[in-house]
Amino acid sequence: MDDNIARIVDIAVDLAEPLLDLAELFPAERPEITRNENYYEVTIPNYSDTQFQEHFRMSRETFEVLLQRVQQFVEVTRIPLRKKLLFTLWTISKQNSFLEAGDRFGFAKSSGHGIFIEMIRVLGQMCQTYINWPNLEAQMHIANVFQRRSHGIPGIVGAIDGCHIQIKQPEGNAFDYYNRKGMHSVILQGKYSRYI
Repeated sequence: MDDNIARIVDIAVDLAEPLLDLAELFPAERPEITRNENYYEVTIPNYSDTQFQEHFRMSRETFEVLLQRVQQFVEVTRIPLRKKLLFTLWTISKQNSFLEAGDRFGFAKSSGHGIFIEMIRVLGQMCQTYINWPNLEAQMHIANVFQRRSHGIPGIVGAIDGCHIQIKQPEGNAFDYYNRKGMHSVILQGKYSRYI
């Protein structure tokens, strides 16, 4: 049996050798991909404050504070952290694919996806520092304030809402992401209380 396998391997190698020679004669060229040039370097710095807020859903000042706080959690790489964070905020704020967002920031789709995952993990680590449920005393205070402002609705500590963020149909479990609006999405859920 082992002799048969060895002979099959020899035959396969003999058949493949001419193909290897052809591959050397005609090397595969990666197509040149045209991407937006200088969006991060030129366009974003020239945005007015209003344009920056519209595109990234926060003021420049808030972005700078976020950038400083994120720096503690990230190792220095060849891609500037500012660019990674802006790319991630763009991706969260828009309904663009990684291909579209990556094109704008000069990243390949796979690089953009990796950057997005890295930044989301960092933001996830940070969230427990900034999102805290109030203690019982604070909950009672919040409920009293809310009751006064709502003209009598008792026991409210905060408000919660959500929205659908459209995504491409995921492989494997697309049904789990299909919503009543007839699209595939993930749900962003947010809570609000000025005290939380």
